[in-house]
Amino acid sequence: MKASTRPRYQEELVEDRQHNRVKVDDGGFAALCDEFTALGQIIDISKGGLAFRYVASEARTNGSAVLNILTTDRRFCLEKIPAKIIRDSAMPGEFSLGSITLRHCAVQFGELTPSQKLDLEHFIRSNTLTWSASRSAHVKGRGRDLEALHIC
Repeated sequence: MKASTRPRYQEELVEDRQHNRVKVDDGGFAALCDEFTALGQIIDISKGGLAFRYVASEARTNGSAVLNILTTDRRFCLEKIPAKIIRDSAMPGEFSLGSITLRHCAVQFGELTPSQKLDLEHFIRSNTLTWSASRSAHVKGRGRDLEALHIC
C-alpha cells in the first residue's frame, strides 16, 4: 500500500462537512476582522465555510469572528460574514522565520443573509478552479449582474 503524501496538517483537518469544498484560484482572499486582522489566501471554499493560509506569529483563538472575502482585482468584496474559527494551526514544513510561520485557518460560516448567500454563490462560481462546466452552464442561465452584488 502506498503511503499518503498529503501534508500532516491536512490529516488533522478531517471534518464533518455538509458541503464539499472546492479549490479557489489565486485571486481569492479572506480577512478575519476582529481585534486583530488576519489576511490570507483562500485555499478552498464551500457554502458552509472556507480554509485560508496566512502568515503570523501566533494562532487565532477558536471562536466567533467576522470575515470578509475579496478578490485581488477589487471586483468582489463580501463583508461582515459571521464565522466561527474551527481550527488554526501551523503548516509544518512550510515558510518559517523565527516565530513567524505560515498558518492554516478553517472557518465555518454563521447564519448568512439572503444577499450574502447569493454573493457567496457568485464568488464560488466565479473564483473556483474545480467548478464543473455542466453546473456552471446551469447556473449561468439564472446569473446575476455584477451591479446587483455588494461590490466594494
